[in-house]
This record gives sequence, C-alpha cells and structure tokens, in this order.
Amino acid sequence: MRKGRVPYQLVEVLSCPGGCLSGRGQAESETGGRVDKALVQQMEEVYGSLPVRLPELNPILNTLYQDWLQGQESPQASKLLHTEFRGQSQIHTQPPHMEW
Repeated sequence: MRKGRVPYQLVEVLSCPGGCLSGRGQAESETGGRVDKALVQQMEEVYGSLPVRLPELNPILNTLYQDWLQGQESPQASKLLHTEFRGQSQIHTQPPHMEW
C-alpha cells in the first residue's frame, strides 16, 4: 500500500476471534485517540440527509437475486448473504497462546 501498487486505501484487520467492536473504524480526533464528538455529529448530519432507498425496489439487486442466486429465499442466497452471531465461547480457532 505504501508503494502505491494496490488500489486499496484502507485494510482493516480484526485480530480478535469473531472481530472486535469499536475498532479502528471509529471517529477519533487526530490527537489523543479519543472520540471526536463534533466529527460524530457532522457524520450523523450527513448520513441523516441521505435519501432512503428500499433495496427491494432496486432493479439491479432484483437481477442479481434472479440471475445469480435463484431468488431471494433460495438456499444459495441464504448461504452467501446471511450470517449469524457466534459468541466467543463458540469460536474454536483461538491459538493456545492467546487469552481473551
């Protein structure tokens, strides 16, 4: 990334099993690493001003479901687009040297 050879601007790595909440995607001040309340307020105003569009009215999304996923309720759509919460006790990929 530093050499400009890839198109990415941000790569987020979740080091906790199952990912971490309140990670690097937070609105922090440039100095001190604390939440910047003014920035959060500005972001809420911008996001609140965006128009709400229902996904079921999007023709491209409907084409995706019909042509690639065999319908919205298909096993293929459920497998590829749905997930479920797993508590930390259910995740067994933790290396033995890590304690959470």
